Amino acid sequence: MLTLFALYIMAVYHVTGAGTIYDAMRKNPDHLMRNVNLIPFSQSISPLGYGLNVVMFVPFGFLVPLIWRKREKFWQVFAAGLGFSLLIELSQLLCYRGTDVDDLIMNTLGAIVGFLLLKAWDKLTKSKCRLYGTDAGMLSALIFSIYLGRCLLFNQLGLIHLIYGW
Repeated sequence: MLTLFALYIMAVYHVTGAGTIYDAMRKNPDHLMRNVNLIPFSQSISPLGYGLNVVMFVPFGFLVPLIWRKREKFWQVFAAGLGFSLLIELSQLLCYRGTDVDDLIMNTLGAIVGFLLLKAWDKLTKSKCRLYGTDAGMLSALIFSIYLGRCLLFNQLGLIHLIYGW
């Protein structure tokens, strides 16, 4: 289950375009201020985009309390979802993607929805099956170490250059 969670985290980094050190080295400095939105729901609202942000974080809110014993409370899943989303949004400052508080809100909402789905599952099945195999501190370490691996080792444009020669 931990491997599945790690693969999910890697997929989220890929889909969201989390920035890498290679992105930062080729970035235009004045890009930063043009692509940061700190005012909630101030730009055009995309129901599909918001919905996809929520759906993308539902597995996070479902799996975190399922795997980590000390992450079973609402506020703990809320904080973990917020922290993970914040890491993604801040990493997007390294690349040409926009950083938006709306994404932070919708991603955190998705983690909450996942948590509520797990609680509903517990009530419907009258079971509380948990996998508890890892320390609660390992959650942050796992998320951050996967990000560091991506940030320091993944060079998407370099890979494209190697494959296609441009």
